[in-house]
Amino acid sequence: MTTASWGRRLFGSSLLALVLACLWVLFTSDASPWNLLVALVYGFTIAVWITPVPRQEVRINWLYLLPFGAWVCWELLKSSASVAIEVVRPSPRRRPAIVDVPLDATCDSQLALLSHVITLTPGTMVMGLSQDRRSLRLHGMFVDDPQGFVDDIKGDFERRVLELLPCR
Repeated sequence: MTTASWGRRLFGSSLLALVLACLWVLFTSDASPWNLLVALVYGFTIAVWITPVPRQEVRINWLYLLPFGAWVCWELLKSSASVAIEVVRPSPRRRPAIVDVPLDATCDSQLALLSHVITLTPGTMVMGLSQDRRSLRLHGMFVDDPQGFVDDIKGDFERRVLELLPCR
């Protein structure tokens, strides 16, 4: 979040902060300087937390919503079955690995949905986003070939998210 947006949130919510501070003083029945200072700090802190952050507009390609939902359900079923089989298998075949996946997704909404779908799918987990927001670090439970794993993530997960949420 930029300094300008913090400033807008702080000063745009000053009336709310003053109302909260007055309520604090009324409820505590103490108008000492120390309690007034505490009331103002609490008031501004709460006001900044609950003031909405300006959001970017998300555009959804509605034609891809139903196929995307069906695909996510299928991936959840498929990966849940493979993880469940792996858990009860006497000789495990898993090959866990941590892989960096380069991204074509640029919007916050694309990055958030992609991260959520990957983490929601059993056997995969997003560990972090690079500083330049150009790659995701993923943990995979079944990674025989790291490049194949990257290709699967980019070819299925990221491609479908980009179709569903095109950036402006």
